[in-house]
Amino acid sequence: MPAGARDGPISVQIPSGTLTAATEFTVLSSGGNQPPTILFDSPSPGQVFAGPTSILVGATARDSDGGIKRAEFYLGDTLLYGADIIPFSTVPIGFTWKSVPVGTHTIVAAARDNSDAWNFSRPLTIIVGGGALPRPAIQIGRSGSNVVLTWPTNAAGFVLETTSSLSLAPAWTPVSASPSMVGDQYHVTEPAGSASKFYRLRRAP
Repeated sequence: MPAGARDGPISVQIPSGTLTAATEFTVLSSGGNQPPTILFDSPSPGQVFAGPTSILVGATARDSDGGIKRAEFYLGDTLLYGADIIPFSTVPIGFTWKSVPVGTHTIVAAARDNSDAWNFSRPLTIIVGGGALPRPAIQIGRSGSNVVLTWPTNAAGFVLETTSSLSLAPAWTPVSASPSMVGDQYHVTEPAGSASKFYRLRRAP
């Protein structure tokens, strides 16, 4: 963890009043400063990758009463990436984690504000498998005059494609609409139309 960060409780003895025993407090900052916050943007919790692989890791750090001065990413006690930042109240930061080995990995992001207070994200766990990922199933529903297609966000590296015919050599083309994330699902909305349409997920090269 970052040098100078206080990541555990301290004991404070209260000599008088209603509390007479030692009470534990977690000190995050001093002098009225509000500590920063940092949340992961990518990858998704529980996301599964075929590995070994490289993974884009991103987070957004915010400070309500100052600016973000530094951000760091850890795997256990190992620093994966760190960067000093010209202080701004909201800072997106990321890096490419290269050659991630097969296994289950839990990472944490840390942010430091311009008053030298640190705070940490919730742990994020991802899975890197040793073989090809299975193709996820697409769920198709209707919403008014639109078709809504969904599939799990933990299925990384797939492209949604469509065709008008399942002939011997169908012409598959990528769907132009970009997927949005709603909870643990990717969502794509397409006009229903009157012609037949078929969809598939293809693993990106």
